[in-house]
Amino acid sequence: MRFYDYQKNLEENIHHLANRLKQKNYRAKWVRRQYIPKIDGKLRLLGIPAIENKILQLSVAKILEAIFEQVFQFENILLSDKTHFGQIVQ
Repeated sequence: MRFYDYQKNLEENIHHLANRLKQKNYRAKWVRRQYIPKIDGKLRLLGIPAIENKILQLSVAKILEAIFEQVFQFENILLSDKTHFGQIVQ
């Protein structure tokens, strides 16, 4: 399915995708392979993920970013100033 086709019924498609995830029925689709020409005349393989795969990849990335960003910010504070570390431990 192309992006424009998916977008026509976006809410319904995302609702259907979420239901398949909740029911553990979602199966990732194959990556479409497309060869594109390089300057030297050779071909380069380009992998184009299915739209639902890409939606899930971005969604999971945002969730993980929100979780780990807080952890790493706290660790950076601890590592950036050793005297501050002593104050936090107390």
